[in-house]
Amino acid sequence: MVSWKELKFIQQDKFKELTKESYSRLRQSIINNDFVESFKVWQNGKDLFCLDGFHRIKVFKELIKEGYSIPEQFSADFIDCKDKKEASKLVLIYSSIYAKINEQSLDEYLDLNDLDINELKLEIDLPEIDLDYFEDANFDPASIDEQGRLDEKKKIKCPNCNYEFEN
Repeated sequence: MVSWKELKFIQQDKFKELTKESYSRLRQSIINNDFVESFKVWQNGKDLFCLDGFHRIKVFKELIKEGYSIPEQFSADFIDCKDKKEASKLVLIYSSIYAKINEQSLDEYLDLNDLDINELKLEIDLPEIDLDYFEDANFDPASIDEQGRLDEKKKIKCPNCNYEFEN
C-alpha cells in the first residue's frame, strides 16, 4: 500500500494527452469501479516514483475537490529499477498499447460476456474503436422484398446511358 498523495513522477504533466472525453471516461470508471489497477512504483531512496497512474491521481484530486471521499492509500506493485533511466523507460512501456481491438472482436466479446456497450461507453476508452458504430449497428433486417432475390434476374437501366441489361 502507498500513500498516493506522496508519489512523485518522472513524466512531465504534458507527457501524454488526456482529452476531455478520455478524462471523463477515466473519471467515470473510477467512480463506478473503484481502483482496479494497482500503481506501478519505483522506490529511489526515500522517494516513491509513480511509473503508471499519473492520470488516475489527477482524477483523484479533482474528485476530492468535488466532495468525493478517496482513500489515503492504494495498492502498488513495487518495481526494481537500477536508476532513473531504467524507471523512465518503464514509463514508456506502461504507456504502450501493443494489442488493438476491432469492432468485430469487440462485438463478439460483448455478446459472449452479455455486456451492453451502452452501459460501458462512458467509462471505457478504446481509441481504435468508433463506439458510435455499435449504436448504428442496431437495425432490423430488411424484408425479402426489400432485399431483392438472388435467384431472380432483373432488368437494370444504366443511369448514364440508359442501356438496359439483366443481372
